[in-house]
Amino acid sequence: MTNALGGVRRGDAGKAAELARRSFDASPSAEAAREAAYWCNQRGDAADAVRWLADAFTISDPRVSETDRNRDREQLGEIYSRWKGSEAGLGDIVLAAWDRNREVIAQRRLMLKQFDPNLQLSNPMDFTLAGVDGSRLKLASLRGKVIVMDFWATWCGPCRVQHPLYDKVKEKFRGRDDVVFLAIDTDEDHALVPAFLSANKWTSSSYYEDGLSILLKVTSIPTTLIFDARGELVSRMTGFDPDRFVAMLSDRIDEALKSGKTTAAARP
Repeated sequence: MTNALGGVRRGDAGKAAELARRSFDASPSAEAAREAAYWCNQRGDAADAVRWLADAFTISDPRVSETDRNRDREQLGEIYSRWKGSEAGLGDIVLAAWDRNREVIAQRRLMLKQFDPNLQLSNPMDFTLAGVDGSRLKLASLRGKVIVMDFWATWCGPCRVQHPLYDKVKEKFRGRDDVVFLAIDTDEDHALVPAFLSANKWTSSSYYEDGLSILLKVTSIPTTLIFDARGELVSRMTGFDPDRFVAMLSDRIDEALKSGKTTAAARP
């Protein structure tokens, strides 16, 4: 275990260990636990060094490589053996750390979930989107419908050209309750969006992407995605041709509607 700082006074090491502990409490990670272990070991506190290395070894952290984890295990054994004379009893400490950190990570995920309902979701239909007007939309509530997602941004010039074309497509499907159009804003600065919608008199409900664009690999704006009644992505239109957009999007929506009917007919 290395650190850029060399020999330090015990008091300094104690302060550094405390800072590392606070870092771990704020954001549990193998790196923070490893740093705390280093400073505890520097001040001669083998018991705490072992405890922190057990945390580094057992905590669920996708950033930790197998090499790092093996190194943590090796150093854990070395410090414990110097302290106790052998590794007898080390297994109990590791198991206790495993249980402790499993609970730590579970509690942290629960806390983060309160701020980000889409945390670690892999199915777009499980997402909840925040509306610009403060509403919340659970995409699961739209299952059984064809969903047309328009990914746009306030800085996107082509999006402004495309917007009235969307209105023409919506008019074609007016009155149908099995087709839903969602305007998904991708601006990083949400504060820009309400004023933009008001200034441009865009009256349709808009939602923030809330991580959806990363999951769906939306890498350019505008992009139109269509999901069928099963919640499966069936069409992706990146950019648009102004002369053909209305016809192309209308045809793809019709295809998605037929796909949904075929699926329903095939069910026993």
